[in-house]
Amino acid sequence: MQRFFFPSIVLSQAGRLGGKIQMIIKYTKIAIFFEGMLSDSKNCFWAHYELVTIHPWADGNGRTSRLLMNLLQWEFGVLPTKVLKEDKTEYIQALIDTRESEDINVFLNCMAALHCRHLQTDIDQYVKSASEKMVDKSNLKQEMVDKWSIKPSLAEKLVDILGFLTDKDETTTESIVSHFGFPATSAKRYLRQLVEFGYLEARGGNKNRTYIRR
Repeated sequence: MQRFFFPSIVLSQAGRLGGKIQMIIKYTKIAIFFEGMLSDSKNCFWAHYELVTIHPWADGNGRTSRLLMNLLQWEFGVLPTKVLKEDKTEYIQALIDTRESEDINVFLNCMAALHCRHLQTDIDQYVKSASEKMVDKSNLKQEMVDKWSIKPSLAEKLVDILGFLTDKDETTTESIVSHFGFPATSAKRYLRQLVEFGYLEARGGNKNRTYIRR
């Protein structure tokens, strides 16, 4: 059987929290690698439920249980599950229903549903953001072609340089050459055109010139 090593922070704290929490960690390790058991994510949800049910502290039991769940998920290579403020009612009701029915699957299914829901939201937001960037790039390229009467191939290179600067305070000719593989003379020409067109501002002399977006 493969051995599993927990983060040192979990083990060190477990010694202080008493035998019940050590038992949770012990049986979580066994469950993770026992053939035919639940998936990694569901075992993390199980550890979460067991700790929050023991309720060892006067305050912060839910937060600590969710932290334990996320630590285990990181160890197993699973994306951490989020429980947001708007999930609170559903989350607490799942805890109550699980205790009353004595059926852990109620809580496991609730957490799995939350996990999938938030992953889908994150994916949708990423796709939307990527689509908007693609539209903006296409529109900017066409704007350059129409306004400055340049070839589409040149406009595409200029737009790529502006895109490269999106998350940067400034750039240099050397950075453009290194990133895009343009010849130095071409990179200088592209940057000069972007300055002339009003998209960039040049600062400094020839030897230490930098460029920022306007």
